[in-house]
Amino acid sequence: MVEVSIVIPTYNERKNIKRLLQKVSSALKGRFDYEIIVVDDNSPDGTAAEVKKAARSTHARLVSRKTKAGIGSAYKKGAESSRGRIVITMDADFSHDPSVLPQMVEGILDGNDLVIGSRYVRGGKIERWNPYRRLVSKTANTIAKVLLGLHTNDLTTGYRAYTREALGRIRFQELSSTGYSILMEAVFRAERASLRIKEIPIVFYDRKGGNSKLGVAEQFRYALTVLHLRLGGYT
Repeated sequence: MVEVSIVIPTYNERKNIKRLLQKVSSALKGRFDYEIIVVDDNSPDGTAAEVKKAARSTHARLVSRKTKAGIGSAYKKGAESSRGRIVITMDADFSHDPSVLPQMVEGILDGNDLVIGSRYVRGGKIERWNPYRRLVSKTANTIAKVLLGLHTNDLTTGYRAYTREALGRIRFQELSSTGYSILMEAVFRAERASLRIKEIPIVFYDRKGGNSKLGVAEQFRYALTVLHLRLGGYT
């Protein structure tokens, strides 16, 4: 079995994806048996073509979908397609530093079920975000922590590593969210299942190319997901 699977959802990331695949490959090559799974939602900018060009040299594999179906469903599709006993999700826009990947894998090998690249623990920080973005992120995390009684500090980061067993225990494929709120919902289930969670500090960089997909609609869906879980929408 492949030891590590990296899942990267994409939509219009042609400017970033080739270099990202090279950086991810360089971080893992010679240390772990790995694969990179790019789940692309039919990007009109040619993202898929760039992945195919870099596939052989970076251990990348393209999973193409016909329509834009949301980052949450892309995570699930990537996890379903993966072969690794450790599954790591990350962004395609260089917000997540690939050099941290070995540390995340080591966190799993040390006995944790879920390792989270956290912006909100000692040593973690955010670079180049405006005050509004910071407020939205902090508010989203605080509301979920208070209403759902969670202990994890960063519920909305997409940089995280799961064991294959952890994905099964939280019933990852059954998560209800299709968008970014799947990140909070996954941690909610992980805490309810008493999984061992470790947060490691990361520096989160604002994207270096393309456009952010986190708009008002996603923020609204996140709030609805929190309320749904608070009112008992979890079995």
